[in-house]
Amino acid sequence: MKKLLIILLFALSLQIRSAIIVTPVNINYSYVDCDIDLDLNGIVDFKISQPAPYTVIISCMNTNAFVQVNGGGNAVAYIVNSSIGASTWSTTSGAQMGSFYGQGIRYIGVKLIVSGLTHYGWIKIDVASNATNFSVYKFAYQDIANTTVKAGEEDVVGIFEYKAMVKDFNVFPNPLSSVGTLFFDKNILGEIFVTVFDISGRAAFKSTVKSNSIDFSEANLQKGIYFITIFEDGNYIGQKKIALF
Repeated sequence: MKKLLIILLFALSLQIRSAIIVTPVNINYSYVDCDIDLDLNGIVDFKISQPAPYTVIISCMNTNAFVQVNGGGNAVAYIVNSSIGASTWSTTSGAQMGSFYGQGIRYIGVKLIVSGLTHYGWIKIDVASNATNFSVYKFAYQDIANTTVKAGEEDVVGIFEYKAMVKDFNVFPNPLSSVGTLFFDKNILGEIFVTVFDISGRAAFKSTVKSNSIDFSEANLQKGIYFITIFEDGNYIGQKKIALF
């Protein structure tokens, strides 16, 4: 187990960089449900499951979650770079995914209503031809409301002014052994929520920042690659990859 201490430091800036929030998963499932928390707020939004042999479905787990479907109510299988956001949406409790079977990597179009605003996203998936298993590679969430995305899109999509918020952060040194410093570009005015994901997409540690340091020693973090994701007052700030050795 490594003891990882992150110290928070600040600077001044006026801009916030807006990005598509990407969460890695990289897990193969066989008759085990995959829960998707699209906006990483601790609430499951979608569930991909196998309710019967040779069947894979996606379900919306709350009334704010929607899946893009065709005229028959089945989930649409998108190829990379397809536009998501201009088709039929459903809060289905179980959309069939037959068009995904044996097609290789495809994308599910999803959207989430947050505080009355629409945020689009995608789930990258590969379903076996006989639907006995499926692999979820990653999922993504557009943090600018009412902005469409393309399947597989991960690029930064814009910069806008928001003086009250942190813009970005960095970790130094990286890789690190036990102690690192988390540099913010602006003084924190709200509540900072930190989640550390391991390379499989599992949330290894979660914490709310109330002081100038975060001690991960109780998280039992092993050597390896991790992703630190930061939110301020529910607004996505950024995600950084770190190596712990």
